Amino acid sequence: MEHLEQDMARFGLTLDKAEQAKLRAQLTPLRSRAGTILLNQTRVADRLLFLADGIAASQQTWSDGRTSIARFFESGDLCTNVSSAWTGELGSDDLIAITDLGGFYLPLAFFEAEYLYGGTLGTYLRYRMMEAHLFSKELACAKTANDTEVVYQFLRTHHRGVLDFAPKRSQKDQSAMSARH
Repeated sequence: MEHLEQDMARFGLTLDKAEQAKLRAQLTPLRSRAGTILLNQTRVADRLLFLADGIAASQQTWSDGRTSIARFFESGDLCTNVSSAWTGELGSDDLIAITDLGGFYLPLAFFEAEYLYGGTLGTYLRYRMMEAHLFSKELACAKTANDTEVVYQFLRTHHRGVLDFAPKRSQKDQSAMSARH
């Protein structure tokens, strides 16, 4: 809850005691190990995850068994399969823990009610959804650029934790990239 309150402070928002109690009554704490599926594509999304620490990813599995990561999530992010939650249909991806992580789940019905009608928490959720929308636009641009350097810069700007976690490039790769700049 402390991480959420710190994130809310970015927007100048603070929950009063009644809002804190209402929120706490809805939370389901989460501690998970790397590799755990947090939200499964074989189930309609019915909850939202606030990631307090760690890295998660939206991973799609293709019919031939290949997987691809559509998006990473880091501390402070809200995660769910939005299309599944909105349509009530099965999702197209799994949300998986890339590292050990912690946070909490909120029931989707509570999120929707707060988003639409809530006070301070609702305002926060609306701010975060606007951020997510803008981020998705930047993500789509980076992915369609078909340029490794553009993707790397996007990750460096938005997912420093992912790059810090990923295996380091070889000295030769780093020298070649530096030479281009």
